[in-house]
Amino acid sequence: MKTNYLFVLLFFTLFSSILLFSCGGSEEDPKPDPVDTTPCSSPPTLSLTAESTGCSSNTGSITATGAGGTGALTYKLGSGNFQSSNIFENLAAGEYTVTVKDNEGCTKESKTTVENADAPTISLASQNTGCDSDNGKITVTATGGSGNLQYKIDEGAFQNSNIFENLTAKEYTITVKDSENCEATAKTKLKTGINYTDNIASIINTNCAISGCHSGNQSPNLSTFEGVSQSSSRVFARASARSMPPASSGRELTDAEIKAIECWVADGTPEN
Repeated sequence: MKTNYLFVLLFFTLFSSILLFSCGGSEEDPKPDPVDTTPCSSPPTLSLTAESTGCSSNTGSITATGAGGTGALTYKLGSGNFQSSNIFENLAAGEYTVTVKDNEGCTKESKTTVENADAPTISLASQNTGCDSDNGKITVTATGGSGNLQYKIDEGAFQNSNIFENLTAKEYTITVKDSENCEATAKTKLKTGINYTDNIASIINTNCAISGCHSGNQSPNLSTFEGVSQSSSRVFARASARSMPPASSGRELTDAEIKAIECWVADGTPEN
């Protein structure tokens, strides 16, 4: 009988230990209370209004409008501290995140972008330079921006005039600046104005695309625009070396004709 009593006591002690540990604690180390995960009953709402900044200054701003939530609302910009004011000033151009928080710690965040003030827009009108000359011209038409506009070409100084003259054939970069130092740029390439139909065809047909030469029975075929255009680099190289037309033909290109071929190739071999 004593043995049975000891067995029952041992079984009850073991069962109590298992039950205690399965409940997540002990009398000395009680199970913690569950975390309150109840969502905010009425979180605040948030809308943002951004004002643009000057191109060379940090004058942008964001006004945050919060509503709802519980109690007074506070606001923060990015990773900054919460504040009672809903206005953030002296901002550079870029994207920003604003967060609103109520008294219960409920938050709402939103993003907005502070833009640069509108820079001027540019359109360019160009005049051909002529072959081996500096008669090129660029006229700039600019709209928008703030205050008076100034203009510069490549790395030159800004000027009040929107016209650049006495230019040679090449690519140019035009910059327009307004009174807030907002800048806009555009590129244009001035050409000589030499084309195949008006300037090159007669040279080729008279000296190269002739019977027994490059009229079709000898490569390259220079009897068509396509043939001359595809072989333009070779034509210019041989014309410059005065090996085309050959001396045996009794013909010779003038310096002006060779220069015309060079200008035509530089312009991209336009047909007309």
